[in-house]
Amino acid sequence: TIDGAADVVADFLDALGIDRAVVGGLSMGGYAAMAFARRHPHRLAGLILADTKAEPHDAAARENRDKAIATV
Repeated sequence: TIDGAADVVADFLDALGIDRAVVGGLSMGGYAAMAFARRHPHRLAGLILADTKAEPHDAAARENRDKAIATV
């Protein structure tokens, strides 16, 4: 899930011993970066979003995103 990806980033930062970081996301990664900001705001030193959008996908786009995640 997108929230799961955000938590993996937090786990990765823990493994590296990094308390706070500037997190960036491109396209679908922007959703993960926004989820990181929402779920781990105390870990965020800055946020970079590129080629993504702030509003959630509609049902059809969400289904297509979930299919792409499953494929990967």
